[in-house]
Amino acid sequence: MGWIDIEKLAGEQHGLFTSAQAVNLGVNRAMITRKKQQGAIEQIRYGVYALASAPSDPHQEIRAAWLSLEPSQTAVQRIMNHEGPILCGTAAAEIYEVGVFYTERYDFYSSTRKQSRDKHIRVRLRNLEKEDVETVDGMLVVSPTVLVCDFLEEYYDLNDVTTLIRDLVDSRRKISWNRVEETAQKVSEGYGIPTEEIFEQLFAPALEVSSAIKSTDPNNEQYLPKEVNKYIVENWSQSMQELNRSLRESLKPILQMHIPKINVDIPVVVEMRKSLDNFHKNIYPQLSEISKKNKEIQDNMYSTLSHPREVTENNTLSISNSINNNSSRENFEI
Repeated sequence: MGWIDIEKLAGEQHGLFTSAQAVNLGVNRAMITRKKQQGAIEQIRYGVYALASAPSDPHQEIRAAWLSLEPSQTAVQRIMNHEGPILCGTAAAEIYEVGVFYTERYDFYSSTRKQSRDKHIRVRLRNLEKEDVETVDGMLVVSPTVLVCDFLEEYYDLNDVTTLIRDLVDSRRKISWNRVEETAQKVSEGYGIPTEEIFEQLFAPALEVSSAIKSTDPNNEQYLPKEVNKYIVENWSQSMQELNRSLRESLKPILQMHIPKINVDIPVVVEMRKSLDNFHKNIYPQLSEISKKNKEIQDNMYSTLSHPREVTENNTLSISNSINNNSSRENFEI
């Protein structure tokens, strides 16, 4: 084992490794110091390093904080065993890439007591069920349900929580709406807002997104509790009534316009159609006959132009006979 093993391990942890992991792989701290001086690695936080050749990672600081709390274990070991601190709070929302929160510190839940000397890390004692933990971007993170309920219980601005829920639904993240509903009812008094208004603010925007992805995610609505379903039906009913009223008002000027009545006598139209059909039947043979006569005329003209001398002689003879006949008639009359 040696530095090659460190590079391999870092490749599995988005370019990061801890000094404790390096020692486990047979790399002493003197080599780590030397690699740092050579510019091969960079110290991210106490005991956590990144390879200089590693690709950029937008979540590097959060990942380094997560690794620092269990420095001897690798990320794969923690995920496989489902052990160690679980990322929560605004940093978890950042990993999910949802919401509009600003992360000032990195919050974690742990089933055992842990302390960190880093003022930017806070670890709270809490046992989480297996379904309340997910693996996101190579880290253990609280589920979307826990994330939403935590923000409600900490009385974050409802507008921010609403954005969080909408983004989670839009990214196809599953939420236990029953638990969110229960939490909303518990915090209603603390917010000073009726539960119905919390429902309206939290669920309505998410439903707009949910309806848009319903065709690709038909199971989305099964997570809505009965109470929320009832609210949805009532809310949509009111929305449709308002839409109908708005449409009626918008169309009123058009509906009140005077449009002249056009009377159409259907029998007359039918009779006209019959007359046209009969006209076509009668005129077609006549047109055919005219076309035939026209062809005969064209043929005669062509014959005349082709044999002009013969035609001239015939015409001369005809004229001569005509003159003689006329002369005889004149003599006879005298």
